[in-house]
Amino acid sequence: LILTGSFLIFSSAVGYFRFPNFFSRLHSQSVGESGGSIFIMFGIIMKIGFKFISLKLLLLLFFVTITSSTATHSLGLAAFSNNKKYDHDPRD
Repeated sequence: LILTGSFLIFSSAVGYFRFPNFFSRLHSQSVGESGGSIFIMFGIIMKIGFKFISLKLLLLLFFVTITSSTATHSLGLAAFSNNKKYDHDPRD
């Protein structure tokens, strides 16, 4: 599970450089970060066993999942509200 999460985070980093516009990059980062953190934290919970720290990791996982989705939505909405072009490439 930890390797799967690491792969998701790595692939989102690659997607940041490969995708052409802001919204595609935002999507790749949000999916990679949310999915990667879920897999990594569940992998750590399985590795250490079900102890009190597992509850702390589950609470942290819940917090990270909710806040990252909210932040991604806010960034996308702000960019869309400011008429950000879909085909704009900031590297140009």
